[in-house]
Amino acid sequence: MAYDDSKTVTIRYLGHSAWLVESQRRAWLFDYGRVPVRGTADAGAFAFAGYTRRPLDIFFSHLHGDHCHPDLALEAAGREGVSVYLGLDMPPDDSLPAWTRNVRLVLPRSCQEVSDQTLLASGSTDQGVAWLVATDDLLLYHGGDLALWDDLDMFRQPYSQEVAWLAEQTRALGRVPDIAFIPVSTSDGYQEEALLEGIDLLIRKIRPHRVFPMHAWGYEPLYERFAGWMAQNHPETVVCLPGPAGHSQTIRI
Repeated sequence: MAYDDSKTVTIRYLGHSAWLVESQRRAWLFDYGRVPVRGTADAGAFAFAGYTRRPLDIFFSHLHGDHCHPDLALEAAGREGVSVYLGLDMPPDDSLPAWTRNVRLVLPRSCQEVSDQTLLASGSTDQGVAWLVATDDLLLYHGGDLALWDDLDMFRQPYSQEVAWLAEQTRALGRVPDIAFIPVSTSDGYQEEALLEGIDLLIRKIRPHRVFPMHAWGYEPLYERFAGWMAQNHPETVVCLPGPAGHSQTIRI
């Protein structure tokens, strides 16, 4: 049987919460931040030079430096086939940096149809949004900083509400995510019970086919620890370990 390239996507890990996803028709760059410090392309850097193969959507879930790169947004301005989206907590005001005038601002609980795809944004338990990106043949979830960061009501209640909203959207689409990028650690290397409890809820509600752990820059062994936890608690879900920054893997959808 002939191998059908149209049913594959290539996923490149760019460190921390940053991912480049490439299908045969378009590409998506998620949460490429100013940190971690970028090296060569092989070490997790992204460059526009020569990137003319297909339309590109760049998503920043919020303004934190480990999820957002203003210089990249400025470089993207005016490039044909490139769109930049930034998640916000509330309607924009004069306090936003000047560079945000060149991007599409997205609020929680929003939905828009853009270039043959549906873009949905939930709220977060930190800043900004989490993303659902749907095309005819692919559904992507990127969690940004949406997680149950601590066992406190200030996190627990909004987290449950946003997960419920995401589940409503996947039911409305009649699909589950093919790929989900999920934060599995705090930035300072904690993977406590509350965080895993929140992931358990998310997995049970949206049922992704494959999960890529993220948000553990400098604490990458926590990805393997998470994979072990998933094998015990959600053996039906495939966990794809990122590998080193710059590492690519191709999967069938």
